[in-house]
Amino acid sequence: MFCYMNVGPRYMEPIARQLYQEISLIEREHVTHYESLLDPGETWWERLLTHEYNECWLYYSFLQQESDPRIKAVWELHLQMELAHLQQAADLLRRHDGREPEEIVGSAGLVITTRYAQPNSPRR
Repeated sequence: MFCYMNVGPRYMEPIARQLYQEISLIEREHVTHYESLLDPGETWWERLLTHEYNECWLYYSFLQQESDPRIKAVWELHLQMELAHLQQAADLLRRHDGREPEEIVGSAGLVITTRYAQPNSPRR
């Protein structure tokens, strides 16, 4: 995947290996930057908030669809943990960015859940 990282150790001269190692670090930075789907205009606190919001939404969706009470309890437990993380992310956003979380995720609460298709094979 990384040309300079793979080729560099093959050279006998230490200076060549060091040069290729340095170039491979820059290569890794560029690949990481260009493959990122994150909005470059977002702050770290906005990213944290949207990440936690999406996790809450996912667990809420699972909880709404589950029929087995034992598994539903697991989804509810995870949702409660993620809601606590969301609250902490909101507090960090207020403290460090001076913004309200509603400016980023809205004030309507969790949006309509996603419907997950049931597998064709029977549950075990």
